[in-house]
Amino acid sequence: MLSSITKKGEIVRNMASLNMFMILVINDKIINRTNMIV
Repeated sequence: MLSSITKKGEIVRNMASLNMFMILVINDKIINRTNMIV
């Protein structure tokens, strides 16, 4: 029981870090695109 809870916690943490990474990548692409336009 306890191991499954910790495993879920790890998955949630991994998902959160992945979302942060995706947001950073998307922001980087948007910034690059606006720099190209300007």
